[in-house]
Amino acid sequence: MMGSKMNNKTYKIKKPRTILSAKEFFSQAFEHHTNWMLKIKKPVFPFFMQFYNKRRNEIEVIVVADCPYSPLEYAKPLIEKHDPDYYIVLSEAWVKQTNPKDYEELKNNYKYGDIKKSPDRKEILQVTGKSKDGKSNFGKTLVIIRNEKKEIIRFEDLIINNININNPKIQAEMRTDKLP
Repeated sequence: MMGSKMNNKTYKIKKPRTILSAKEFFSQAFEHHTNWMLKIKKPVFPFFMQFYNKRRNEIEVIVVADCPYSPLEYAKPLIEKHDPDYYIVLSEAWVKQTNPKDYEELKNNYKYGDIKKSPDRKEILQVTGKSKDGKSNFGKTLVIIRNEKKEIIRFEDLIINNININNPKIQAEMRTDKLP
């Protein structure tokens, strides 16, 4: 997938005053990103990755847009290339609630972009963070609520089958094989 054309930019962020723990990095990155989304209110956001290098006390932000495939296809190679101590991936996506007995059939026949066409889909912000040593993880899945002008006005926890998806045990099980 890395050979496919994608539009991405890398930005360096002002160095933090002190070395960040994984928990501090994840929390600050998540809070900054969600506040930024509420402020900007754009109808469509690209895919963001933030990398933190403790030795250099440096944060890099990579913005990926105009991907011919799921942006997660690009995440693992970029994470491996930058080799951060911690990373966080923040991406808009679509999710659809399905009947558990229909899940396997839907999964086997799914093509990229199918959910976007579904009338009962929900727009979400999917956030996944991890430390290089694997000891620290962060995960959130929030429903994006927009007004009639398609501006983001708030986020809500994703609830599927009366289960809050932001339960830490469920988030741990949701890790994708596309991320190291």
